[in-house]
Amino acid sequence: RMGEDSEHNYNVALLRGGMGKNTKKGRELRASIAAGDVDIIVGTHALLSNGMSFKDLGLLCIDEEQRFGVNQKERLKLICNCVDVLTLSATPI
Repeated sequence: RMGEDSEHNYNVALLRGGMGKNTKKGRELRASIAAGDVDIIVGTHALLSNGMSFKDLGLLCIDEEQRFGVNQKERLKLICNCVDVLTLSATPI
């Protein structure tokens, strides 16, 4: 377990579709992420949306990289400057 009730005390957030910057929850969560208040972010392509900013992003994990399109990969290049990236794929080598 993680969060306030855990001995680890990490602040974990979920950002997914339907939590855009036009929703109250989406605005609050994006502000927390930009301020560095969130330690671990789990999310969908919503993390790649324009206007997302990350304070002190250290590691980016991408599951099922093959599902990303060209635009998403270009956006990742912008986000991933000086960030460690771990990509996971179910495609056999």
